[in-house]
Amino acid sequence: MSGFKYLGMKGGFYKSLVAAAGIGSALSTADDRVYATGTETTLYRRLARTKKGYLAVVPSQSSVGDQISLYEGGKFPFVVRPRTGQGTKQLVGPCYVRGIMYGEAWDQSLCQAVEII
Repeated sequence: MSGFKYLGMKGGFYKSLVAAAGIGSALSTADDRVYATGTETTLYRRLARTKKGYLAVVPSQSSVGDQISLYEGGKFPFVVRPRTGQGTKQLVGPCYVRGIMYGEAWDQSLCQAVEII
């Protein structure tokens, strides 16, 4: 895999090769299964830190200024991107935020009605 990276291969194709190698190697030993699970879980994701200091794994399309939102009845938080001048938000994708995954950050008094289009 390092040979492909050395040749300058980047982007989705390279990441897909890394994932395939990790998943394929998981069939041989327990150590490789740990690598494969980590590769699968973090493929097309990036590490981030929120303004409040929470550590998060967010979709790779996330950028500075995106927000993390909780929705009543949801199983996990979502990254949303405010659209300028429209008062709407674009859904970027689900995320993992250490410290709020089990309802620790839920506050019913902060809830607002949203319309999903």
